[in-house]
This record gives sequence, C-alpha cells and structure tokens, in this order.
Amino acid sequence: MKKIFPVLFVALLLLSACEISKPHLPTWDVELTVPLINERYFVSDLADSVNLFVGENNVLTLIGTGETESQEFGNVSFNPEAILDPIPLLSGIVGNVTIPFIDPTNTVELIYGLVDNGTLSYYYDLDDPANTQVSLSFPDIRTSSGNPLIISGSSYPYWQDVDLAGCTIGIEHSGQVLNALSVVITIQSNLPIGTPVGTAGLKIDQPLSFVDFEGYISNYQLDMEPGSVTINIDYPFGIDEAIQLQEANLRLEMNNEFGFGVKFYGELYGINHRTGIEKTIPILDENGLPFYIAPANQSGSVITELQFSNRINEVLQIMPDEVNLINAYLLIQG
Repeated sequence: MKKIFPVLFVALLLLSACEISKPHLPTWDVELTVPLINERYFVSDLADSVNLFVGENNVLTLIGTGETESQEFGNVSFNPEAILDPIPLLSGIVGNVTIPFIDPTNTVELIYGLVDNGTLSYYYDLDDPANTQVSLSFPDIRTSSGNPLIISGSSYPYWQDVDLAGCTIGIEHSGQVLNALSVVITIQSNLPIGTPVGTAGLKIDQPLSFVDFEGYISNYQLDMEPGSVTINIDYPFGIDEAIQLQEANLRLEMNNEFGFGVKFYGELYGINHRTGIEKTIPILDENGLPFYIAPANQSGSVITELQFSNRINEVLQIMPDEVNLINAYLLIQG
C-alpha cells in the first residue's frame, strides 16, 4: 500500500493545476437563403393582375404582350444575266430573237411588273451606217405611254443603255410567266436582201427592280426585326423549384399584308435575370414544322392566330422576366 500513495498524489496535483468551467459549443452567425420548398401558396396569392392572372379552374395564367415586324418588303428584284451577242443583221430581213428572262436563283418568276429601276443594253455595228437603218422592237416591254419599246438608229458600235424605269414588262393578270423577251429586228438597206450588214448585241446583266410585281416568289427570305416582351413579376424566391409546369401555351397573332403565303421561322428566348438562367427553344407546330401564315386577300391583310405549346413550358419553367423573339424570319413561298 505504500507504493500507491505517491501516484494518487501526483494525480491530485495535476488536477489542482487546471480550472474546469462548464463546457459549451462555439456559435457564429450564418445567413441562409432557403428555396421555397414545401411551402403552400394559394393561386390567388401569386396573381398580381398585371402579368399573372387566375383563369378558369384556378389555372394560373402568365400574360405578356409584345410585337415585332418584318423588314420592309420593298421592291422585287432579280438579274436575268442574259446576253445575246453577236446577232447577225441581214439586209431586208425581219428577224425575231428572244432574250432569256429567267432568274438564275429560281426565286422570282415574273408575270407582270412595273420597273422601278433597271437598264437594257444594246449595240449595233453596221458596215455601211449611212445606208442602213436598224429598228429593235420589244413587244413584251411597254413604255409609260403604253406603246412597245422601240430602239432605232443608224449605228451604235459600243454598248448603250436604255433606262427602263417606268416601263412595264409582261401582261397584267395574264397568268403567264414570262421566261423570255421577244425582240423584232428590222433592217432597211440599199443592199440586196439577205446581205450581211453588220452585227448587234443585247443584254440585261444588271438587276431589274419592280415596284409593282405580279408573279411567283419561292424561298424569298424576309428577316424580322428583333422583338421582346418584358415580364415585370416579383416572383417568390424559389418558385421555379416549387412549381413544376405541366402545360403551357403561347399565342402568336401574325398579320400578313403580303399577297404571298409565308412560313414563319424563329426561336423563343427567355431569361431570369435574378438567377441568370436562360432557355431558348424553336417555335414549331405540333408536328415539329414551321408555322404557315396565310396570304392577304383582296379585302386586305389577313391575321393568322398561332397556338404554340411545343416545349414552351421549358421557357416558362425558369420564371423569365424577359422573353425575346430571336432569329426570326419569313420565308415567302408564292
């Protein structure tokens, strides 16, 4: 027993050197932003009567309006890129030739048009200008007075330009596409009939622009101006996590002033600026195809209403405060 006392004594000395107070846990301040989960909101509590409304059967409806428009259609233009050179000229012979009048891009087919600007180029190089007269008549081209365009003279050995502004090409309301321009060549000379007297040339190698146009247009793209809808909603924090959209619809009203049916292409872009989340989807019908917009009629423009639901819930699920129509254009298919 004598050996045990020193050990206990040392232990008591160690304990007496320490002061033990009541134990406690450390504390610190923390700010937590907790998403809106497992919270209940009445539908009426979320409606603000500005962008959010309560519809039938207590369906929460998000309404935002905006508008966009296509660029000005302007004139219809195409370049036939046609040239006839050389054309042999024979004394006393009335010749008939044709100038190809086809759009190389297969975009435009003309039935009738009023030329806003454009030129027809010609020349005739005569062996004996003093005793030879040449007349070129264009039955398909009419001047502002309604008469066929006629070019006549003695000799023009270099290319000359004829301003076609104000002229009409084709026959109005005929329904006949003009694929070639007829040219009647008349030569008067004191030489025997059939004698070569020179050469001529004709070309239309610059764009013709029509302010009035009747015909067909295929795959003519007309870009639309950017359009946006700002949705001013003070969403409850985390509502995008608390609500899962099952169905959503977007209604577009397209006012077509063109006499051509068009297909509408575009994308819908939404962004929630608070969260930074973005979403873009193509605007397609239920078959995954672009929407068709009906042409205007004799009474005026026609409004086509489009009901778009394909993937729209993906955009609205992020609770966007701005929605934009982007990369939009009309494809005219006349």
